[in-house]
Amino acid sequence: MAAEQSANLVAPPIGGALFAVGGAVPALLVNAVTYFVSFAALWQITTLGPDCPGPPPRLRDVAHFWPISAARDCRLPCLPSGTSC
Repeated sequence: MAAEQSANLVAPPIGGALFAVGGAVPALLVNAVTYFVSFAALWQITTLGPDCPGPPPRLRDVAHFWPISAARDCRLPCLPSGTSC
């Protein structure tokens, strides 16, 4: 979340400066390159996870996340359902 907020704070001024200095074409080229880099990174992912996931974690396995408020707020909905394969 902090990385996303930092990017949202830093990226617009950099994009504006690039647009002001070089115009629309260099800004669009930089944007196209970043999309290509993202596509290449996603292309490297070979699997989305195991075909047959294991059992859901026990409460004591995830209890160390309790002090983190974001984890405390979404921990139970985020736990796997435990359905069998």
